[in-house]
Amino acid sequence: AACVARCCAIAALGLACSSSRPSPVVAPNRFEAASISDWIPADVDFLVRIDAARLRRHPLAEAAISPRLLGAAGSGVFRRILPALERAQAIYIGGRVMSDGFQGDGVIAIEDAATGSAEREALAKDGTVRRIALRAANVEAYERVGARRDEPAVELVFDRRGIVLATPAEGDALVRLLRSGPDSDRLEPPARGLVSVAGRPRGGVPAEGRMAWLRPVGEALAKYSASVDAGDAVQMEGELFYEGEEQAERARSALEAALAWAGAAGGPFRSLSDSARLARIGDVLEVRITIPFALIAAVN
Repeated sequence: AACVARCCAIAALGLACSSSRPSPVVAPNRFEAASISDWIPADVDFLVRIDAARLRRHPLAEAAISPRLLGAAGSGVFRRILPALERAQAIYIGGRVMSDGFQGDGVIAIEDAATGSAEREALAKDGTVRRIALRAANVEAYERVGARRDEPAVELVFDRRGIVLATPAEGDALVRLLRSGPDSDRLEPPARGLVSVAGRPRGGVPAEGRMAWLRPVGEALAKYSASVDAGDAVQMEGELFYEGEEQAERARSALEAALAWAGAAGGPFRSLSDSARLARIGDVLEVRITIPFALIAAVN
């Protein structure tokens, strides 16, 4: 659970920014979306979904959305959204990975049925914020003038739906959605588990030194999705989509070899190895695995 909490917090706290702010625009009359996450641009490389409502009730993972943990860095983004985090149904964190790695460019969407007048009033009192003129009936949009690296540059407020915030590097993309509506090729994490993720890797998966065995898993990986749940242990399941069947088979062989090594190590590693299920269907590799809490404690 501590591992899950750290992963959620680190991913969220990484959303800082650096780019020019967009200009005000006039949007079409009305956009409908099935989920608040539909307003995350398709150009993000990964999208994490946190089932915040369930996580708050989970005795093993409640620290993952603790306001103290998420706001530990004093981020301007999190000072702005802490009230919504405390009542959120779901939190979506999308980010872009550049040639020099992840530099914090991204978008946060918070599903919150209580969103409305309080958020608009807070923004109206903020002297650094100006409203973007819209003709849409179900959303109000704002941009922050001179947004710093740790502040949202563009914000959408949906009545009784939630809020979406973009860092400056993603502000233009979010404004584009106001013109054209949600992207058809956007990432969609599985709607299951405490945490789930979908993504498209850039340049494969880094695999050096002791992690070199991962290289065949990352080669020719076109996209992926996975979910994490927790009961008596941590359950992970996911799908890896490859450019061809040959690459998917190499990835399966590499994972099988790693699991065989884990089984030979004994103890909780043996339990992990015995729980694993790999299935290749064409160019898709399905993975299911159970991670004992004893193994998580040993790694930490």
